[in-house]
Amino acid sequence: MDLASIRAAFARRGLDTNAGRPVMGRRANYARPVPPVTSATTARLRTSCGREVPMDLEDRARLISLYPDGLPAFFMAGNGKGHDYVRCAPPPSAGMARGNTVTVARLILAEEAIGGTVRYRDGDRCNLRRGNLRVTGKDTAGGTASVPPEAAEG
Repeated sequence: MDLASIRAAFARRGLDTNAGRPVMGRRANYARPVPPVTSATTARLRTSCGREVPMDLEDRARLISLYPDGLPAFFMAGNGKGHDYVRCAPPPSAGMARGNTVTVARLILAEEAIGGTVRYRDGDRCNLRRGNLRVTGKDTAGGTASVPPEAAEG
């Protein structure tokens, strides 16, 4: 197969071979963030696959402030155990290496999520409203969680 026949096949499909961007493949969809859709109290983020994800307006404003150069692409990513989460690139202030991703739920909860596990009250990992998110497994006392204070003294 020569280059002319490849270009002809692309032209039949309506694809531009001289655009200088990826014309086929999955990765091309991750590069384009879609602006959020808002209502009176809830903002809806669109992931790269087209799914709309609800979140609170205050959390949307906070997300926008974390990314001074514009919002990153939001996408659905699995954890290898059959669960999909809404993820995006980390904010520039996080100091994480390029290519890493973070769950949007952790960005919403911010400091509350450090040291704990983010859970979803209704089980829907695409419902990013603050009322649906909670943190579990976090030791708030600062000591060991397995030894009660009375047992440690005696």
